[in-house]
Amino acid sequence: MNPSSELLQDLLREKKASQHARRMSQQSGYTTSERQIQSSPIGSQGPRQVSSSSNRRTSGYTGPKEMGVREMEEYISKINKQNFDLKLEIFHRRQRSEALEAKAEKAVELQIQNDELRQINDDLLLELEKRDVAVEEA
Repeated sequence: MNPSSELLQDLLREKKASQHARRMSQQSGYTTSERQIQSSPIGSQGPRQVSSSSNRRTSGYTGPKEMGVREMEEYISKINKQNFDLKLEIFHRRQRSEALEAKAEKAVELQIQNDELRQINDDLLLELEKRDVAVEEA
């Protein structure tokens, strides 16, 4: 069975990691409360302490087998809210990016226009100097 859901894949990875950690701790003599495993990147910001099953409920850690319908719904709701927040942030960043690109294009156009006006101004100054010379000769 190959789960296509990213959530299910993350839960399976966590389960395999905890089973691997238990095997390693049994082999090395450490208890599971002394080892740390990193949770899903969606879950929390840092690593969690894995403790005995009686402390898991009080510490907030729920493995895939222990997660009930309510917890699963809360987890999915949390993920959906994070997804919405990220999409909203992307939307606002795109708007800012488009506004900055428009300003950059306008700045380039103004620079080109400024260069043209400077050239026209220089040409007019030369023409005025020629007229002044012509008026003085006359």
